[in-house]
Formats: sequence, structure tokens, C-alpha cells
Amino acid sequence: MRQIVGETLIVTRKEFREQLRQPKDVLRYIWFAIVFGGLFPLTNMGQSVEAMVVGSLPWLAYAGVVTASGTTVGAFFLERQRGTLETLLATPLSDLAIFAGKVIFSLFISLLSMFASVAMELVAVNAALLVAPHGLRGAAVPFNFPLLIYFALFVTGPLVLVYVIGAGALISLRTRSIRTANLLGMLSTLPLAVPLSLVALVARPGLNWGFVAALTGAMVAVDALALRVALGLFSRETVVLNIPN
Repeated sequence: MRQIVGETLIVTRKEFREQLRQPKDVLRYIWFAIVFGGLFPLTNMGQSVEAMVVGSLPWLAYAGVVTASGTTVGAFFLERQRGTLETLLATPLSDLAIFAGKVIFSLFISLLSMFASVAMELVAVNAALLVAPHGLRGAAVPFNFPLLIYFALFVTGPLVLVYVIGAGALISLRTRSIRTANLLGMLSTLPLAVPLSLVALVARPGLNWGFVAALTGAMVAVDALALRVALGLFSRETVVLNIPN
């Protein structure tokens, strides 16, 4: 077990080093935070605090989903283009360590993108309230989100991101075109409506603790299935044969 953990950390650190060598990707993640956190939620200014909170949640979550999909789908294709994938596969690291290292990397980056979006929105909304103190009905200064929003974003949210990462890994192993992989990666988020709808049947739908807690439990089961299938299909042979030069 200790060996698997150590090997996983090696892969994760390698992924971070490779990411830092891609300034365009880093700038794209910063742009996500500005757009999804600092611009889109401001369209709710002039309404109530409740409207701001409910309207902001999809944008903040989407920042993480887009980042998770992009980093996961590109983890194999883009690394092959850089010529570093073969080096990684030639090491004695286990398939589980390579898979887990890439998943942890994608999850961390997507959570960081979501966290940056939240921080950007708090700065943007509070700056707007300084200029127009009555621009948000019922708002206290400084503006902040209720605890439920933070729970939904950083407890339930990571479970949603794990599904996106698992689906992205599965797509990466079965497609031979980066454009197809990116498209399927975004489309793979649509099945999330299934657990959302099932939970809505047994819990009162809406932004409340009961619904969010039930959705959290449902996503644990969904994640276990998605990761199990993706890991079951992961092997050095599958990666090499399905990724074009």
C-alpha cells in the first residue's frame, strides 16, 4: 500500500511539472476563474441575495467541470504529443499508480479552478457593492455565501468532478481523436442529470441541506462505478494503441 501511495505521488508531481510548462493552459484556467467567477455572476446584480446565490452556483461548479474535463481528456493525448507519455509508460510504476496520479492531478486542478472562481466572485460582488451599496437587495457587506453553498461546492462538488474525471479517463482510452475526446468529454456530463433526477424524487428539490446531502450520497455510488470501469480498462497497451502519433 505504501509503495502504491509513493508511486502515485511520483506521477502526480510529474503531472504538475508538465502542467507548469504549459503556460497557455495555466492562463486558460485563470480565464475560467475570471469569467465564471468574476463576470457571469454579476448579471444577478440588481436582484436579491437569494437570486445571486442560486444563480452563481451553476457557474462556479461549471468552472470546475470544464477544467476537470479538459485536464483529464488531455492527460494522455497531450502528453503523447509532448513525447513524455512513452517515458512514463516505460517506468516500473504500476498501472494503478499512473491512473491514480493522473486522477488526483485533475481533481486538484479542477478544485483549484473552482476555488479561484469563488474567490473572484466574492471580490467582484463586494467591489460592486462598494460602488452601488443597494445593488443587491438584502445583501450585507461584506457579501459572503452561506455554509450550504460551500458544502455543495467543496464536498458534493468534488464528487461530481470525480465522475467527470472518470468519464474523461474512459473516453481517453477509447477514442483516437483529440477533438472527439473533447466533445465526448463535455457530453459525458449530461448523464449527471440521472442521479440528480433520482434524488429529486426522494428529497425535496432545491437548494436545501436534505437535497444536497442526498445528492452527495448518490454521487459516491456513481463515482465508484465510473472509476471502477475506467480503471478496469486502463492498461499500457490500451493507452498506446488508442492514442495516435
